[in-house]
Amino acid sequence: MKTAQQASNRQIVLDAIKHLDHVLPGQAPIHDFVHHNTLHGFQHLPFEQALAAFTALTGIDCYQPAEQFRQYYSEGRINDADLDAALNRHFGDSGGEEVCKWAGQSLTRRQLYRQALLCDLSPATPAQLLWQLRETDLLQGQDSRALWDSVLERLELSLPDLHPEQLLDLSREQAESWLANTDIDRAEQDAMRLMDLFDQVGAGLSLRGLLAALTGVDILEQVRPQLIRFCASLLDEGQAAWRLPQRRELGLYQAWLLTLEHDAEPMFQELDDWKNPPGDWPGDAVDAIVRQLQNAGIPAERWAGYLERLTLELPGWSGLINWRQTHPDYRADEATQPLLADYLAIRLILDNAYLGRLCQATWRCAPRLDKLRACFEKNRAEFTVRQAVFGRQLPEYLQHAGLNLLADNPRSSDEWQILADRIRTWRHSPLAERAGELSVFGHGWRLFRLGQALGLAE
Repeated sequence: MKTAQQASNRQIVLDAIKHLDHVLPGQAPIHDFVHHNTLHGFQHLPFEQALAAFTALTGIDCYQPAEQFRQYYSEGRINDADLDAALNRHFGDSGGEEVCKWAGQSLTRRQLYRQALLCDLSPATPAQLLWQLRETDLLQGQDSRALWDSVLERLELSLPDLHPEQLLDLSREQAESWLANTDIDRAEQDAMRLMDLFDQVGAGLSLRGLLAALTGVDILEQVRPQLIRFCASLLDEGQAAWRLPQRRELGLYQAWLLTLEHDAEPMFQELDDWKNPPGDWPGDAVDAIVRQLQNAGIPAERWAGYLERLTLELPGWSGLINWRQTHPDYRADEATQPLLADYLAIRLILDNAYLGRLCQATWRCAPRLDKLRACFEKNRAEFTVRQAVFGRQLPEYLQHAGLNLLADNPRSSDEWQILADRIRTWRHSPLAERAGELSVFGHGWRLFRLGQALGLAE
């Protein structure tokens, strides 16, 4: 007999799984031809908006990198007529409107966007820009110098008389003057970053994503092959070389549990809780999901979002299992009934096992959201360093310093605090870009490069 709370927890999971039918691709087994619209849940939106919404939900980029499209242009696979057609379709008559003038030359919106597509207008790092300006002949010509000066004047920017590595010998007075320009103190900044990241778990992040952001280790690289092996044996349509024993009678989850006693991966042998036999685990997949979510410290109000995030991390397999579940009359080669709850239960158990090993090795703590948050509440300097290093937010000299510190993983907070202070000083220096502000390394450099592409420096 289940208690009212247990019944409520099960219902949360069951409702979440039912909702996934509106999110996952309706991937049916492919027999005769290949055709499937993975964006079927976004068909009410215009195409470009549908792609943007899909990317925001899943994190999957729907376009190839811009560099690849430029390569296609250089090879002739994309030509000028293609660009003209796309720009005309996007802008219509407004594409020919003048947006600015330079030295008496009129520039249209179509011209600007055309060059923006064909040229790499990525921001430069401070070190890259300073090297370009000081060590190359980029500004040797009078026209190039005039274009650069005009860009800085128009954007009201100036080039800082400072090299990134000079921050290594920065005076205390200079550092304090930069830090004084912020209205938020250090502790409040750290607390806000910590809260922002941890609050994403259950919405935009799983625990796997959180740990990847803080360690650079993605446990899905270990989990994915195991999931694929078992899912393929369940959905093989008679093609798999190996089939999961008793999957027809027991279903995926219970059949998988039986294999663990005899065919466990070596990593399971190293886990303390592996001494508890699988027979002690819930025999029902939904109950197993509830237990794993509770073991991970995920609040119940985030369970639905968390399960959605897990399925969208492997949308192909999740979508296929969901399709089979919602189409019980589908005639497969045998009477196996795939269930999304089985898949999610296995995924959570594997995730928590690998996350547990990673957390134990790194912080000697359990892979629980509340435990990890409490750990970083006490060690905010370490959180600052980890988030900056694995977020690729740092100049080269700080990135190297961060990687060296992470390799040592000191228990003392002093070393973390020293580097966190250096990172904070960098963020408030004239060399760092700040949201909502123009910068010479971003906006200035990109506008200069666009002007070059338009022939304004000739």
